[in-house]
Amino acid sequence: MNTVRQSGTSGKSGNTRHTVELRLGADGIALGDLSFVQQGRRQFSVFAYQSSWLANPDRFEISPDLPLNSGFQACKASPNAGADAIFHAAIADTAPDAWGRRVIDRAHARARRNNPALQPLTELDYLCAVDDFSRVGALRLHRDGHYAGTAQTGQRSTPPFIEQVWCFMLFEP
Repeated sequence: MNTVRQSGTSGKSGNTRHTVELRLGADGIALGDLSFVQQGRRQFSVFAYQSSWLANPDRFEISPDLPLNSGFQACKASPNAGADAIFHAAIADTAPDAWGRRVIDRAHARARRNNPALQPLTELDYLCAVDDFSRVGALRLHRDGHYAGTAQTGQRSTPPFIEQVWCFMLFEP
C-alpha cells in the first residue's frame, strides 16, 4: 500500500505536513494543492487553487465549500458532517467508504507485522490509498511524479472482476 508518509515535513514537537497536488481528469489539469497537517492527534487540511486554474476561462469551483479564491482555504466542518471532517466536501467524496477503510486497515496491519515501526494511518493515508483507476469522480491526487493509488507496473490494483464489469459498462449498447 502506498502512503504519503515518507516525504512529509516535520515541524516542532512531531507536527507533520504533507502536500499533494489535486488534478482533474485524464488530462491531469492542475487544480491546486491540498495540504494535510497532523499536530499530535489533531488532523486538518487546507486547499489552495493554483493560479493557472484561477486564470483558466473554463474554471469552476470544485466543491461548494471551495470558492474560487486565491490562498489557502481551511476545511470547516459542516454541522451534519460531524466534528471530525478533515477534507472539503468534493475531496472527502473520493475517500474510501467503511468497507474500503476496513480493507486498507487490514493491509496496513499485515504490513505492520513485517515492520512494527510503521505509524498508524492518517486520514490522508486513507485518501491516497484509494486506487486511482477506480476513485470516484474526476479528482486525482498527484505527488512526486505519480498519481496516488496507482499500481506499480505489472501489479493489479483493482480486482479483475471489477475491471471486467467496468469494461462491460463502457461498451454496453
